Amino acid sequence: MAFQHDLTLSCAHLTWPELFQILTRIQSNDLTYKQVDTLSCNERCWMINLNPVVVCKHAILQENTLMRKHSSLNSCLNSLMLNQLVK
Repeated sequence: MAFQHDLTLSCAHLTWPELFQILTRIQSNDLTYKQVDTLSCNERCWMINLNPVVVCKHAILQENTLMRKHSSLNSCLNSLMLNQLVK
């Protein structure tokens, strides 16, 4: 039986500083993390709306990373639980 994972990270877009560093590099402007922190919500939304493909690709990469970490954590936890059951 396969389980489908539906994960929505869209509200997190506004909080990913590396996303805004990528988006500003596209416009030939590099921002530090401090400078990204000073961007207003309107500025962040404007940047996201201008670059939907980049934002989507970044979200997919973030989700894949999260799922890999989740899978490896589950593997570790399952091993620990099995070891406890065998004792």
